[in-house]
Amino acid sequence: MGRERKREEKYLETYYVPVGFDRGYPRGGCGLADLQQPAVGRCGQEIGLMEARVVQVNVKAAVSGERGLPKKAVQSAFVEVSGLRGDFNQYRSEKLDNELDSAVLLICRETLEAIREDGFPVEPGHLGENFTIEGIPPGMLREGGQLTLGDAARVEISRACDPCRNLEVLPYVGRERLTPFMKLLRGRRGWYARVLKEGLVRDGDPVSLVD
Repeated sequence: MGRERKREEKYLETYYVPVGFDRGYPRGGCGLADLQQPAVGRCGQEIGLMEARVVQVNVKAAVSGERGLPKKAVQSAFVEVSGLRGDFNQYRSEKLDNELDSAVLLICRETLEAIREDGFPVEPGHLGENFTIEGIPPGMLREGGQLTLGDAARVEISRACDPCRNLEVLPYVGRERLTPFMKLLRGRRGWYARVLKEGLVRDGDPVSLVD
């Protein structure tokens, strides 16, 4: 069994729990294949996710000569249609004319953990994400999906974020390790989203997928 498959099994066992079962559910009843169903497993039981939440809110003010990452943790930030108040995104500002589809960047804490296992000590905010979230399997995030953050804010995922050369500013990357790091991040850099509803978001706030 490959490392990726083992990691997937560990992840599913940690974050998917059939309602009415404890961690010791019988393998003959609901196995990993059943747990991959996000709503109703093949054993007929509803599948519940651990409580999803905002692990960290991240911003970086515009500073002359500096790029938009890594971002620093703040206790809260107001999400506007144009992005987080007080945050600067160099790529969006200089290359995308501040397009609204790139207003917010999200990434799952579980994705960061997987990257750390592959040898790069990333922490929340390092990849330029505004919200580090947990409890929603990365595979459930896709274009067109909507999430609520906190009591009011709502965003719609617009597209995946591609790794860029700005990542070389991270001290454990640099020019020497930029190419392998960018290759590792393909499909794991997080998701851009447009803001559908503004609102204040704090670290620890709940996150929900909208049906």
